[in-house]
Amino acid sequence: MTNLSILHDMTLFVEVARTANFSLASLALGVPGATLSRRIAAMERELGVRLFNQESMPEFASTVLPIYFLEGVQLLCSGIMGEYLAKIYSETKHRPRYIIEKII
Repeated sequence: MTNLSILHDMTLFVEVARTANFSLASLALGVPGATLSRRIAAMERELGVRLFNQESMPEFASTVLPIYFLEGVQLLCSGIMGEYLAKIYSETKHRPRYIIEKII
């Protein structure tokens, strides 16, 4: 799994956790419901943990959900901060090292 797909899966996960509904999350993200469900199931298989418990209490999350939700939000925020830092770095690389005040 690449870093970009992990970030995409965490985005899907955060939206499902935020809305507490797969249908609303798929509408908000513009992703088909089947794709959303398949990606969440893949995350559950990879982690070895059931993230959403639909059998006993539909639409309620398991006890592990808040932990993964907060980690997902932190991951998304880190990605956004990284984008801004990369833009700042690339802009400062193109600046001159010194400024000439007078022409002699």
